Amino acid sequence: MGVFFRRHLPHIHVPGATYFITFRLAGSLPGEALMCVQEAYQAYLGRLECTLSGSAMQAERYRAQKRYFAHLDTLLDQVRYGPRWLAQKECAQIVATCIRELAPIQTLAAPCAC
Repeated sequence: MGVFFRRHLPHIHVPGATYFITFRLAGSLPGEALMCVQEAYQAYLGRLECTLSGSAMQAERYRAQKRYFAHLDTLLDQVRYGPRWLAQKECAQIVATCIRELAPIQTLAAPCAC
């Protein structure tokens, strides 16, 4: 069992698990686009509260969070302006090194022979 907590999205920390992390530089998305996506997401959640409850609402909230994340991820993939520091190998390496220092990998699994 892991530890569960909430911030912007629910998080569960499971010992030994692998996690996917998205980093976004400030200014990498136009503020208007980000606000529009966030407002649409919050409005949808508000409508859910009027129509669903219990486990049905929890399940739909989870699906909505996944769609929200996917929408932001798509927008980030399409960005052609703004800061792109992580596209520079040296900068990306600094960030990767810092992440590894915060949570060192204890063991590496053998490569898959698939």
